[in-house]
Amino acid sequence: MPSPTDFSPPRSAERVLRTLRTLALHRQPMSLADLATAVGVPKTSLFALLKALQQADYVTFEREHYALGREAFRLAGAIVSGQSLAGIARPVLEELGRATRETIILCTLSEDRQHVVYADVVEAESFLRFTVGVGSKRPLNASASGHAVLSAMTAEERDAYFAAGRFERFTPRTVATRSALRAAIATARREGCAMTVDGSVDGAVGIAAPVFDREGTVLGALVIAAPTSRIADRVDATKRLVKEGAHAISRLLGYAGPAP
Repeated sequence: MPSPTDFSPPRSAERVLRTLRTLALHRQPMSLADLATAVGVPKTSLFALLKALQQADYVTFEREHYALGREAFRLAGAIVSGQSLAGIARPVLEELGRATRETIILCTLSEDRQHVVYADVVEAESFLRFTVGVGSKRPLNASASGHAVLSAMTAEERDAYFAAGRFERFTPRTVATRSALRAAIATARREGCAMTVDGSVDGAVGIAAPVFDREGTVLGALVIAAPTSRIADRVDATKRLVKEGAHAISRLLGYAGPAP
């Protein structure tokens, strides 16, 4: 009787797993030729496999490129459902920290839905940096993360938040009126991310994008926080990176919706 170490998985099953793994790691849609090269499978064989995966909605095909489908994201969500959000997101935070050299924060929505709670933090190594402790809270009106979360709420949830009217001011530039906050939310919805300057701390900029679960419900936000003087000339690039990071975390949670 062969031992477990002698076992070789069926070729078709191994190819399916390698194909799905390649699409997941690549993050962008791939052509048949590029996917065949990456997986190491002849194009004719891979085409038949992809057709079956497409029929089961594990793969989508659009504009001559393949990407993961809804069932793949649902499977990913079921796998990670028993893990903590911070644990799932940590690799993305670390990667974003290396790319920006700034402090990266993962926020969740508090139970009263009036605050964000800092669930995990990867601090910048620079002597001059934004510092905050895990477990700290900020009201939604006073932070980029709060604006990002509000922008992704349903209209009913936003109405309930505004009805409570708990707006706190920390600096002269804190967004602390209904009209100003509604304008900030509209901008965040349009751009797919939110930005505050001196919102809760003088001299600090926060740029945040919402994070979603597999049902499309907003869970919190991913934030890049930095001294104002160091981020002024790279705002657009930072917005792009935080949106990509938040979408990557959402995908890990099983979210199959569009990127912002």
